[in-house]
Parts: sequence; structure tokens; C-alpha cells
Amino acid sequence: MTDPPEAPRGQAPPDRAAAESSYRRGQESFNRRSRESNEAAILCFRQAIEQDPTYAPAYAALAAAYCEAMIRYGHPRSLVDAAIGLTEKSVELDPGLLAGYDALAFAHFARGDLRKSLEAQYKVHVLDAAYPDAIANIAYLHLDLGELDLAVEWNRRALAVQSPAVESPARRGLAYVCRNFGRLDLMFEEDAEAEAWLRKAVTLQPDFSSARVLLVYVYYRRGSGARTETEARALLEASPDDPETLNYAADVALLRGNLAEARRLFEHAIALGPDSRNFYRARRAKTGLGFVLWQQGDPAAAQSLLDERIAIRSKEDEEGLNAWGPAYELAAIHAVLGRRPEALTWLRRAVERGWREAHLAEIDVMLQTLSGDPEYERILRDVRRQVAQMKVRAGRIGLPQ
Repeated sequence: MTDPPEAPRGQAPPDRAAAESSYRRGQESFNRRSRESNEAAILCFRQAIEQDPTYAPAYAALAAAYCEAMIRYGHPRSLVDAAIGLTEKSVELDPGLLAGYDALAFAHFARGDLRKSLEAQYKVHVLDAAYPDAIANIAYLHLDLGELDLAVEWNRRALAVQSPAVESPARRGLAYVCRNFGRLDLMFEEDAEAEAWLRKAVTLQPDFSSARVLLVYVYYRRGSGARTETEARALLEASPDDPETLNYAADVALLRGNLAEARRLFEHAIALGPDSRNFYRARRAKTGLGFVLWQQGDPAAAQSLLDERIAIRSKEDEEGLNAWGPAYELAAIHAVLGRRPEALTWLRRAVERGWREAHLAEIDVMLQTLSGDPEYERILRDVRRQVAQMKVRAGRIGLPQ
């Protein structure tokens, strides 16, 4: 990088040493992986930019912290444009900055543009072909785009470059790869293999809620009530005040028919993160709460929340992005409201955009009114046929070593 330009008259000159110090403090906070530590990291990264407006890593780090706030902790999507702008500034200042493209991928993912996110992750891979996070993220993005054979190929590569899981960051990275294989095996209807991969993921990282909830779904689908209860307790005990975890736990409460518990958990999630979500259901806590209120006989309050989500998700769909989440959430809402044709139309659109988890739809309480509908069953069969074809191309994943 070239030397920073002189500061305009009346402004303090850039202080690179101070900016680097603030940046390091921010990274330490960010890596603690909690809502409070992420907020602390944001303050540190902002301070670093103020101390040296030419320090590219601070822009990338602030963008990543904004994305974490949106994706993990339920901050509204209003930060997404700022995050994209920050990443663009970081790579303008340093075109070879790996962290800049990594954060750009994160920002496009937060926006729901998975193709642009994948493009940025491939750029990271070009800059450093051995960087394990980029390889694992490429695998995940192919998975979420419904390209399961490519997801398996890249996840195998990710597994091959993982370091022995001794230090905490390495454990998280390996746990992420194991979670991805577990999710893929569930789609491939290899439940025993899925269970083994997911068990390894939560052994490496006990508070990994997106892996733990998949174990809950495995045991629930098997009809194993005791193991479902055990994993449901472990899910919530690991992170009782994490908005994402609360959404997963609320969904489990719905599966068990405990509306009061689901309502308490959804309301807690909304209080901590108004836009918090369950990724596998592709819906926000407000949608879940709306369903609970509908079931509890409060249609006016329910309709208000569900109409809000319809408006937001419909606008996102109009933006022409390629994530399946908006369509799937709209399908679920219309199913709850008894609008079967609209629900089926949106579900077909979700499939077109890469949704491949028919096995989870069958235990989605918000889709239960579609059960037995010939068109709904045809959609699920079509998804399973696509998945089976990709499984053949990918080959069997196998058990973890």
C-alpha cells in the first residue's frame, strides 16, 4: 500500500498505530461471538476508521460486524447497503485485501444475493487458494443455491484443508464443515451419516445452534422423543440469550405442540433482535409469533405481524435476488392464512431458487394445512427427484473420520 495522504487542513493526520490498536481490540471482541461483543467490535472498528481513514482492514471488519449483526443477531436489513459500501471502500484502498472480498461476500449474502456472494468468495479463493474459510463458504453457498453436487465437492475440499481442531477458530471452522455435511446428508436421506456429522459439529462447538437444531430435527423425524428432548434442552442451555438460538428453540417448541413456550421464546428473540430468524425455515421471529397468535385465537394481532412480513418479503422478491428464503416464508404465511394457491405458487418459486429440504417441510407446522394436497405432494416429489440426481453425481459422503 502507498503512504496515506496528508490530512486536510484542520483535521488530525492519520494515526496508523492507533487505528491498528483499535482494530485489534475490535477483532478480539468480534471473535467472542456474542451480541454484546459484536456491538463492542463495531465501536472499535468505527474508531479505527476515524483514527486513520485510509486503513482498509477496518472498513472490511466493520462491514463484517454489520453483517453479523443482521444475520446472527436480528438487526434490521437497513445496514446492508452500508456494509456493501464499506467493503467497496476497503478494496478500493487495498485491491489485494482478502478480508475486503470476504466481507463483500458476507454483505451480499446478508442482502440475499447469493450469486454475488459466491462471486466474491471465488475472488477470495483466487487471492489465497488455501484459505479454508473461503472454501467452506463456497461449499455453503452452492448448498444454499441448491447445487448440492457442487456443495459436496467444495465441502470435501474444505475438509481436506482444515487444520487439526485444537485452537478455537480451527474448531469453529471444522464444526462448520461438519454441519454442512450433516445438512447435505439430511437432504440425501442418509440420516445415520447426518447424525454422525452433526454430532461431531456440536462436539467441536457445543453452542453451534444451527447444527444442534438439525440434530433435534433428525430425532424428531425418527420419533425419538427422549433424544429430541435432550437435544432441545442442550440447544437452549448453550445460548439462552442468542436471538438465532431462540428462534430454533421456538420452532422446536412448536413441533412439540407447546404454543406458550414458543410464544415466550419468539417474544424474547424479538426483544433482543427484531429481525432475528431461523435459517432452515427462512423466516423471522415475527412470522413465528404471528403463527402462534393465530393458533391461540388472536387473528387480529396475528394478521398484523403476518401482513408486515408479507410486505417485506414481497418487496425483497421484487428486487430480483436469488435466495429462496423470501419465497419459502411467503409460502408458509399464505398456508397459515388458508391461501393455498398462493402458498403453492410461492413454494414452487422457492424450489426454482434452490430450496431442496423437502424433509424439513414435512415437519414444518406452518405448512401443515398443505399436507395431502396433490400439488404440494408433487412439489416435494420433484424436489426429492432433483436431490437424488445430485446425490448420484456427488457420490456418497460417508461417515466422519
